[in-house]
Amino acid sequence: KKNFISSVYSILFRNYLILCGIAYVLSLFFTIPYLWVMVILLILMGLYEIQTNIYRGIGLNKYFAIAGILTSFLLFALVLIFVVWLKMGIMGIFIAHILARILSLSIIELKLGVLKTYLSIKSISSATSSKLLKYSLPLMINGLCWWVINSSNKVFISNYIGLEENGKYAVVVKFASILMILSTIFYKAWQENALQQYHSPDRNKFFSSIFNTFVYGMCFLVMVFCFVLKIFYPWIVDSNYSDNIIYLYPLVFSSMIYCINTFFELGYQCSHNTARSMPSIMIAGGVNLIGNFVLIKFFGTFGIIASSIISFSILLIYRAIETRRYFKINISLKSWLMFAFVIASGVTFYFTESLLSNIVYLLIIISVSLIFLFA
Repeated sequence: KKNFISSVYSILFRNYLILCGIAYVLSLFFTIPYLWVMVILLILMGLYEIQTNIYRGIGLNKYFAIAGILTSFLLFALVLIFVVWLKMGIMGIFIAHILARILSLSIIELKLGVLKTYLSIKSISSATSSKLLKYSLPLMINGLCWWVINSSNKVFISNYIGLEENGKYAVVVKFASILMILSTIFYKAWQENALQQYHSPDRNKFFSSIFNTFVYGMCFLVMVFCFVLKIFYPWIVDSNYSDNIIYLYPLVFSSMIYCINTFFELGYQCSHNTARSMPSIMIAGGVNLIGNFVLIKFFGTFGIIASSIISFSILLIYRAIETRRYFKINISLKSWLMFAFVIASGVTFYFTESLLSNIVYLLIIISVSLIFLFA
């Protein structure tokens, strides 16, 4: 543990020196507002992620959760002080984020003394550092490709349709991102078990069970979330954006396919063969860009959403087949039925207009889902 954690921090230290060097060179040629404050925040965000995940890695999951709660509380309090009370504007937001992470990590470190125990210059290993870089660099590229795919949609809408339409699209995306947040919570909750169970003889059964539970739950959430939001949408969103409800269901469905894709990424992580994840995401990125360019001309914003669904689906099929070298998923009949139910509900979403019809169909969703679950 000492060797591993010390090597992680040595890589992080070198990266931050490079970051500061790049920031300094940029400052010589460009006037960038808040440049060094942003650099400090980036450094602290990285330290926070590393340190809190070290807590998870050494079995201190309680303090991983406490760090998140404490940071959120401190951030809320500090924003009130610097932005609301002292009227410091954007600089106040930066200071609040920086201090929240410093205070949170300092309080927990004083309690646990993890760095004092595990951090040592003598324990830094070049071999371990090389393994870490070999493992993490493909994941960084993978994450960058995901960002390009998700960001390109807004660029295409802004350039081909207009900023007003992009604003309406952005509102719906915020709702769809709730599903991704819930998926991330689930992912982090069972990631540790996945790494532990990967070498067990019944790993196929274990991964299949988790996958089917995950898919079933995601399908249920998509349907309930969309119809509940449709009922309350006029009260939640300004009337100027109310007509963008038409994008909700396919966009949330696209988010669901995205979330299911993250399940198969664990195959690359568990096997430490993360480089194999790169070709699939690059193919998906290429399909997404081509799809955006072609479909937006004929279908507008729906074309952008359709392009995302197509590219994520291709990625899902590719990874489901490719990761069979790591674990074999047996998809249950219940998962297939729920997936079909999601698609059928997508059609119904556009035909239930009255409040009563939406409530009735929401009750049907809950009833049918329970029947599938206990059948």
